[in-house]
Amino acid sequence: MSSKIEKWIEAKRKYRLSDKHIQMARELGLSPDKFGKLNNHKQEPWKAPLKDFIEEIYFKQFKKYEPDIVKPIEQIISEKKEKKEEGKKRQEIAKSQLYYIELKSGFEDNGPAWIGKIELSKSGQTVYFNGHAFKGNGHGICRDIETDEIYWISGVKISGQDRHWAGSGKIMIDKDIINDYMDFLGLTELDKNKFEIVEIQRTDKTKFQLIENKKNE
Repeated sequence: MSSKIEKWIEAKRKYRLSDKHIQMARELGLSPDKFGKLNNHKQEPWKAPLKDFIEEIYFKQFKKYEPDIVKPIEQIISEKKEKKEEGKKRQEIAKSQLYYIELKSGFEDNGPAWIGKIELSKSGQTVYFNGHAFKGNGHGICRDIETDEIYWISGVKISGQDRHWAGSGKIMIDKDIINDYMDFLGLTELDKNKFEIVEIQRTDKTKFQLIENKKNE
């Protein structure tokens, strides 16, 4: 829990504020560190009690008496924790080499396309996927080592918009990574109108290493 949140929890307890008043104060940008000076109406009678002060300036600022929806500070903490954990999970999935691969040779933006896990060479310049090897920088425009065809390779987008906006056609997705992909995008089910579930074959790296060696002879 962050120190800022802890201060709001302490302020709620110390000054006997409701969740509504805490949320109003947060929306106003008030600091709980200054509540002691504001909550001094007993010694300085011309000052309004802290709750009344918050309500007054909230109305002046937002032209309404209270927030439309009030969330307990404990709920805010829980939601932030869940969001942080979800972010970590998505980062882990993104690091698992989940990529979008599209054939560009002979097509514009509607070539055959796949989503699956790739393997990278030690140099990071060769991508291995579905029985193919692609030479490039590990992303962007890459060339099929065996056929010389051009492919586009990139990490999957969290928006789900991997194919160019002008493109069309179903995207083939590896059956073994469907759950990872849905978790990454926060989906509960896969759109069968957009995807075709397929089985991705393993790539024989040795085969392509021999091809490259022959080309370099």
